[in-house]
Amino acid sequence: LFIGTDNDGIFIFSKQTGKWQNFRSDKSNSNSLSGNNISGLAFDQKGALWCSILGAGVVSWDPLTLKFTRYANFSRLNIETIYPDRSGKIWCSAWAGGIYMIDSKSKKIYSNYDASCYLNKQLPYSLVSSFMEDKNGLLWLSTAEDGIVSFNQKTGKSAVYKKNPDNANSISDNLVW
Repeated sequence: LFIGTDNDGIFIFSKQTGKWQNFRSDKSNSNSLSGNNISGLAFDQKGALWCSILGAGVVSWDPLTLKFTRYANFSRLNIETIYPDRSGKIWCSAWAGGIYMIDSKSKKIYSNYDASCYLNKQLPYSLVSSFMEDKNGLLWLSTAEDGIVSFNQKTGKSAVYKKNPDNANSISDNLVW
């Protein structure tokens, strides 16, 4: 059981020992959490734990070494949401700070705020509240002002589903969690 807390880092409960282990930020240890205000936890396909941390960015945790890897590009951002997809991409959103994608293989970071990045044109949203991948590989984003967005990573095309007062079958609000 993994629990991210508001100011105490991450707690891990071991069923085998019945004990809790606490991981916290330690400024003198670069292999520790970068902050203690955890906003999201998610495991990728390889078993690494990815953590979004308010005001301290993104870290990944290797369960074999018990070490965290910090991603410096995010160090001051309020990363709200983190989501590993099946292809090894880690999707993150910073509140009013855009969308970021980490290629877990190359460790390269892409941002939709970078005009040279393909995400800039396909996903120009700044307030993403969650990500989800469907069985067909479409990435779905809920936003705090633009409704729901589906993004086909293979074709680079996206579709937006917004509230339409003239259509009773549209979504009920553009604020979606």
